[in-house]
Amino acid sequence: MGRRPASMRFMPGRYVFPGGAREAVDPTLACTALRETREETGLTVAGIDSLHPIARAITPEASPIRFDTVFYLAGEDALTGDPVSCGELEAVGWHGAEAVLQTYALADITHAVLTEALNQRRPDWIRSQNQSRFAGSPMTASK
Repeated sequence: MGRRPASMRFMPGRYVFPGGAREAVDPTLACTALRETREETGLTVAGIDSLHPIARAITPEASPIRFDTVFYLAGEDALTGDPVSCGELEAVGWHGAEAVLQTYALADITHAVLTEALNQRRPDWIRSQNQSRFAGSPMTASK
């Protein structure tokens, strides 16, 4: 998870999951999620089989910026590398789930997806030594 710079036109200053638009090099939306996660966080996901679709969101027709987005989740064991910030995301890293939900600037959909992931409580998504820390990496891919 990281914070979008204040200069961004979409969700400035909000904490979001890595993700972005599908490009010609991406055969599937899952491949987009893998690529975007690597580009925006420095983390590499083991592969498409490591991804679990958890939600889909379509922005309202009245929204000036439209997205049709799929949210994926990968367990901590599927991730390699160290989280690093890039131009699209600042403050990239592992963030405690309760702190994120209670104090971070989140879009409603980000809040809903994180809450859903925690409600499912799959062991590979939560660190065993600290149940409040979100270990899975939600990522998004937009059509």
